Amino acid sequence: MRRIWLALTLALWGAAAIPAHAAPVPIGGRIVDPDGRPVRGASVELGPVPDAFGWSELRLHGKILPEPVARAASRDDGRFEIAAPAPGMWQVIVAARGFVPRIYYLLPAFEATELPLLEMTRDVPLRVRVLGPQGKPVDGAR
Repeated sequence: MRRIWLALTLALWGAAAIPAHAAPVPIGGRIVDPDGRPVRGASVELGPVPDAFGWSELRLHGKILPEPVARAASRDDGRFEIAAPAPGMWQVIVAARGFVPRIYYLLPAFEATELPLLEMTRDVPLRVRVLGPQGKPVDGAR
């Protein structure tokens, strides 16, 4: 466990030494459905991974995720390319109609990265009925 913390600390310390004019970091990947077919037109957003203070600030403003710094869409073959403005801690959020959104964390991203195959899971609606002790629906239940 100590080795993991040491490696993460050194990686973060190294990220702090990167100059402000660092080159963009290209990130690519391919999105498929559960049958292995390419998902066309999936929304791909890149955003920073907030620290503990950042998460608190987001919640304070009623947000769940930070604003994306880059956006892209998957092509007909399911591939996408997006670029982080600089090396650092990033998250890629993939969303497509009919599928459960996915988040892939790049902790950290220092060089061009090809994400593993992103297999989406079909979104199945959940229906819930709340019944009272006599088995009748309860009005206004939450």
